[in-house]
This record gives sequence, structure tokens and C-alpha cells, in this order.
Amino acid sequence: MLRYFPAERRRRLAPLFLVAGLLIVGKLTYDQAPRDQELRYLLPGSDVQSLRVTYSDGEELYGGLERRFPDGSPRELVHTPSLSPGHYQLAIELTGSNGEVTHLSRTVQVPSEGAVRIRLTGER
Repeated sequence: MLRYFPAERRRRLAPLFLVAGLLIVGKLTYDQAPRDQELRYLLPGSDVQSLRVTYSDGEELYGGLERRFPDGSPRELVHTPSLSPGHYQLAIELTGSNGEVTHLSRTVQVPSEGAVRIRLTGER
């Protein structure tokens, strides 16, 4: 195919192809770059003594959150992890003031428009 383009024309087109290639690689890299995602955990009541959350994609663990509330929990807890785009499973463990542990699971999609509200009620 190069025989159809004279050497001078190939030299002029080479920078154009280089810039186009760099733009494509830059776009692909940006799309997979981690970004901050605000997660708002809506706690079931003030009797929660601790909250533990781990983020995974089903195979690999990406991090988490652990908070203790010795004086009672807030109604809402905000956490902003830095995660790459994709679906994540949240393994959630709530410990009540009576020592009872509740295990929940939720899924989130990153990135998401605005904050993601995660209700931690209803399951025991």
C-alpha cells in the first residue's frame, strides 16, 4: 500500500498519524482511569456501632471503608472512593449495639451521575 504514496507525501502524513494515534491512546487511558465517586450510605438507625464495606469487581478486592460509632451512628455516611469505571459489588457488614451482625450486598456502577445513595435497611 505504501507504493501508492510517494515518499514526500508519507513524510507529511506521518505526524498526522502519530497525533491521531496518541489521541486514541490518550482517550482509552482516560476512559479507564480511576475517578472519585461519591457514595452515600443511609444507615438504619442510631444503634449501629460499626460499618464495614469492601468494594470488589467479583474477583479482585479494590478497597473499602470501616467506621466505628461508639456514640451512635449518623443517619447518613458519605464516602468518596477512587474507582475505575465498571460494576462493583459491595459487601457490607453492620454491627448493632447489641452485637448482632448484619451482612448486606449491593452493587454500584462507576462512574455515575452525582452521588449514589445506598440504603442499608430492610434485610436481616
